Amino acid sequence: MFHRRLELVTQRSGIARARLLDWLLAWSGLSAAWILADGDAPEIDLRIAELAARAR
Repeated sequence: MFHRRLELVTQRSGIARARLLDWLLAWSGLSAAWILADGDAPEIDLRIAELAARAR
C-alpha cells in the first residue's frame, strides 16, 4: 500500500519521488521524536521511516 500511495502522490503532485521520500524520512523522524518525548512508542512513524528508506 505504501508504494502505491507513493506513486499516486508523485504522479498527481509532480513532486519528485526522491524529494517526497526525503520529506517522509524527515517528517517521520521528527514525529517519532515528539511521540517519544510524550512517553509513547512511535511504531507507526518508525515503520514509515523504514519504508521510505527502503524505497530510496
